[in-house]
Amino acid sequence: MSDGRDDIMLPSVIKTSESAISIALIINGIGAIALLFFIGQLINSPYARMFAKNYMGTLSNSILLFAVGTLAPSVAGGTNYLAQGLFSHRHNVLGHMFNGITIALLICSYILFGYATTLSYFAFKNF
Repeated sequence: MSDGRDDIMLPSVIKTSESAISIALIINGIGAIALLFFIGQLINSPYARMFAKNYMGTLSNSILLFAVGTLAPSVAGGTNYLAQGLFSHRHNVLGHMFNGITIALLICSYILFGYATTLSYFAFKNF
């Protein structure tokens, strides 16, 4: 039997997780796009060879981190969907497990964003 609180909180929880997933997806995706744009512009500049020799590895790692940071919330969307489905079918233990995985993926995404941004900052700072 369900008490009224669960029925009221479920839409709120789903909306909150969708917002967190969207934000993580957007910030990492924009970071990757911005770096790709910068590298594309740099290739046509007279400094391209010097930059590629010294900093391209760092920026490539940053793009990879942004890409993984974009993948994590995409997977988190699936685990969130599974968690909510499990909760609605009263499989609370599995629901909590998938909810924890969703939270961990989102935290990892934000950490990857911070690390990729820091790597990019130091590459630009030294340029």
